[in-house]
Amino acid sequence: GALRNLAAAPRRTKIGLCEYKNGHLLDKLTDAALNDSDTAVKDRAFAAIHNLAIRDTAEKIVNHPALVLALKDVLLSDDGEYVHEEGSPKSHASATLMVLERTITPDMDSYENLKDLLEAVNPTSTTDD
Repeated sequence: GALRNLAAAPRRTKIGLCEYKNGHLLDKLTDAALNDSDTAVKDRAFAAIHNLAIRDTAEKIVNHPALVLALKDVLLSDDGEYVHEEGSPKSHASATLMVLERTITPDMDSYENLKDLLEAVNPTSTTDD
């Protein structure tokens, strides 16, 4: 329940959580999202990542390649009807990607970490190199 409260956390708290021990919380959430066998834990991990994703934390999130890979995996997965439900990992990953896409622009160094995900999710879009 506490991780769900991140949605209401002040901006500075979200920044602090993403910066703590060089992104330790992001690493733990990524590990849960990728490796936990309990679907509810995965759901909560993606929800927490989404709740941490704001303009001020986007670059910190994108600088964790495994987290970007976790988003890509869930967005490209085909897990049946559950995938499209509000609050599902895919809906959280999609909302997270929207924040990242709006914040991380091609002129930023961290864009390279996001580029593969954007191209995989939107294969027809073209990007400037």
